[in-house]
Amino acid sequence: MPIVVKVPGTCGELVQGILDEEPFLITCPINLFSAVEIKEASYGIRGLEERAKSQQALQNTCRFLGVKPETIGLNFSSEILPGKGMSSSSADIGAICKAVSIASKKEIDVEEIMEIATDIEPTDGVYFEGIVCVNYLTGEIIEDLGEPPAITLGIFDCGGTLDTLDFHRRPDLKHLNRKKERMVKEALQLVLNGFHNADIEEIGEGTMISSYANQEILYKEDLPVLWNVAQKYGAVGVTTAHSGTIMGVMFPQEDISPDNYLAFLEEVRTTCPDLTYMYQKKLLSGGFYIEKK
Repeated sequence: MPIVVKVPGTCGELVQGILDEEPFLITCPINLFSAVEIKEASYGIRGLEERAKSQQALQNTCRFLGVKPETIGLNFSSEILPGKGMSSSSADIGAICKAVSIASKKEIDVEEIMEIATDIEPTDGVYFEGIVCVNYLTGEIIEDLGEPPAITLGIFDCGGTLDTLDFHRRPDLKHLNRKKERMVKEALQLVLNGFHNADIEEIGEGTMISSYANQEILYKEDLPVLWNVAQKYGAVGVTTAHSGTIMGVMFPQEDISPDNYLAFLEEVRTTCPDLTYMYQKKLLSGGFYIEKK
């Protein structure tokens, strides 16, 4: 029976910045996935032709596990758009690492996968179950926040693409991160409190502060207008890709109705004509989703 390994992408980050010189982010996994189906070795490895980081992850994982690539068969696919700040590369790399491990019957833990990933680029913590606060340069867990609350996200794209490696090479990035540190600390505390108290509004408030704090680093022209509209329809916050082009309007799942959501989309369409609506997704736990077909 074929096995499929899936890793979720994200809608940006709930919070991102530096605190006492340590870079961190809080994950925002959603139900969009990169997937690797494990095949017979004769099938070969397919789907990685245009993905240099994924090819590097495959080679590095095989080397780490002592596996020859020609002894495994993998078929890669992804629902996650690259260059948008949706952790497409992180999801790709994680799914490949885990699939190679399963195909070769060799163990690899999540910390080892994070080490392989961060050797390639700054990496989201979507490999860890639940929602986590993680150092995105070292892969180390700072805090485990637990399971995600019931939040639905209306996801919009500002347009264009952004390469993670290029973004983190910016010479002004460290200075700008330090400049927003006070706001990021406030955002982090609100989100941590929100998870502890199961308070979705507090989580949304912290996420909103982090989104605004990042405007000087990566400006999103429609963020204030989108938030003004969203509040009228019961939204609690807007999460952004701090190094990408997307924004996600956060709604409590129990409060959102189809009619209310359609009215919200129509008003956004008229007030933010440069935004592209992508889809409605749910916040979910990170980790590896293993399925048998």
